[in-house]
Amino acid sequence: MYAALTVDALKESVMSIRNFIIDRHINSIDIDQISGNIIVTNPFDDDGTIGGRIAIYPASNQLQVNQPVYIDGFTQTREFYARTLHYPLDARCDYLRGKIWVADTGNNRLIKFDQRTLEMNAVVENQIIYPFALAVDLNTGGVCARGFYGSTNTKIVMHFNTDGSVMSSFIYENTLAESSSSTSSSSESSLSSGLSETSTSYSGEVFPAFPSSKSIVFDSIRNRIWWTNNNKVYMVDESNHQINTYNIDPDWFLTANEVDIDLSTGNAFVIAKNLDGSLYLLQIFKDNNRLLSISYLNR
Repeated sequence: MYAALTVDALKESVMSIRNFIIDRHINSIDIDQISGNIIVTNPFDDDGTIGGRIAIYPASNQLQVNQPVYIDGFTQTREFYARTLHYPLDARCDYLRGKIWVADTGNNRLIKFDQRTLEMNAVVENQIIYPFALAVDLNTGGVCARGFYGSTNTKIVMHFNTDGSVMSSFIYENTLAESSSSTSSSSESSLSSGLSETSTSYSGEVFPAFPSSKSIVFDSIRNRIWWTNNNKVYMVDESNHQINTYNIDPDWFLTANEVDIDLSTGNAFVIAKNLDGSLYLLQIFKDNNRLLSISYLNR
């Protein structure tokens, strides 16, 4: 059994504990900052095979197991939609509008659900392959998604509006490290994905080994998208649609795993892994052009 802790950082004390019923693998977790609900992705069934559902745990201050509400598909009768989720790797809450965006990875689509009625409000298909990490755009009600374009050889970040229409798309590749910025592109480019494949026990399917679902974030104050890939940190300012790339020291760091934003300053905080497996926290300037500080976490 896992538990989500609410911690008062100033008093260094636990304010509440919300226990989870753990009968499946958890790949991502998000919190509705208004209701306190916890949204969890379960990409595997109870027997360990590929499956899929979203669990919504209600907020509680009691030391008890919270009974979740599950989303494993939708009831709409549109025949051209697969009606069940398949290997969902991320789910993010638009708490201003009461919506949940889901990366239905195995079905190569994004779905927006109403958190109260659990009805499907929008679906994005035939746009992105294997979406695996999401960041909600609280300004528009849309979502930013990491995935692939055309094949797993081409990596892409796509920004969708609240109705699922494409607002912008950004193909990125390893050669961006040699330049300070690159304009967005909607054409396919060739690059080495650097992903290994991991076989599953479900119908012989094979999925890539994806980066963390916390490897993308949206700065709603400055309208910027940040993400990490290998030992690079990317930032797109939607006002000019340019990709700014920062390459953390390749002789010291192996990967930049996760990213988050300090909304007051716009600076990015990145968890990076050293060559020997140690973890560090990096603070990167808001324009993604220099490293401000570094702190050792653990090994």
